[in-house]
Amino acid sequence: MKKLLTLLLIAATSQANAQTSTTIVQTVDMHLVNVIKIKFVNTDNNVGNTVNLSLDNMSELANGVTSTNQKLSVASTKPFNVNVKSASPTFSYTGNSQQNNVMNVDDVLMLRVNQNLTGGNIGSGYSAYNPITYNAQNVINGGDNGQNQQFRIKYKAVPGMGYAAGNYMASIIYTATQQ
Repeated sequence: MKKLLTLLLIAATSQANAQTSTTIVQTVDMHLVNVIKIKFVNTDNNVGNTVNLSLDNMSELANGVTSTNQKLSVASTKPFNVNVKSASPTFSYTGNSQQNNVMNVDDVLMLRVNQNLTGGNIGSGYSAYNPITYNAQNVINGGDNGQNQQFRIKYKAVPGMGYAAGNYMASIIYTATQQ
């Protein structure tokens, strides 16, 4: 009887120390949104450095001057387009003249996409210098989604001889839009 009692006690102790398992389940629900951002690479934000174009002689006034490369980058979760336009149809003028100081942006300032690493196509006419207008024009069509889709542009100004001396400024706006 003593043996039986010892065996029952061992069996009860074994069952009390037995490990059981249990399982729980949790669902993780991620909500993704489409995002897009355009920036100037040299400043790493949405405002680029001021592009200074100095026209100092007759040849430059007649034939124009070009800027250095300006590099832009787009990050987008979907394919995208980039358009360009001037903030105003005319340059703002700072100077002493009261005459011949109204300069239309699209008569004087042009843009060229001279490098395109976006996976898309250069917009109509912008593989060569094309006027920047007050109405938005596509400079990149169908850029690939990704984090660092870059393109480079240059400006060219050809004011000619008919405008008053002084500073002429224009804000140029780039807009990236998902397709």
